Amino acid sequence: MHRFVSTDARQKLFSWNAFISVYVDFGNIESARRFFDAMPQRDSVSWITMIVGCSKCGDVVLSDS
Repeated sequence: MHRFVSTDARQKLFSWNAFISVYVDFGNIESARRFFDAMPQRDSVSWITMIVGCSKCGDVVLSDS
């Protein structure tokens, strides 16, 4: 059972990260940030996606917070 829960949690995190990435790709950094803030768990991919997204969109202030 523990193995299933662990896999399920990773899949959910992958999905959250995918949504953030799509928002960033379309230049909608505000929605990406709201989605990021609502995430129950974040990993390095989550953080890197947001940092890169902020820098792509020229939002230095948001990437620093």
